[in-house]
Amino acid sequence: YEITTRLVGSEMCIRDSPKTALRAEYNANAMDLSNAYTIACLRGDLTAQESIKNDFVELQEAFKAEMEELNNEI
Repeated sequence: YEITTRLVGSEMCIRDSPKTALRAEYNANAMDLSNAYTIACLRGDLTAQESIKNDFVELQEAFKAEMEELNNEI
């Protein structure tokens, strides 16, 4: 019984690993955009700020779509 429980947990980790990788990639990209936005604010570059906001919206939409795709595969 204990072996079965461990296998189930192991299988869950394997199943969830693409989600973990996707979240890590999203977080890294979001951090990069956040840093770029901070610099644009400090420089007073309104054009860059708007561009970065749009990039962030696109990042969020792509993350959501990819996460839904992964959920549908499981």
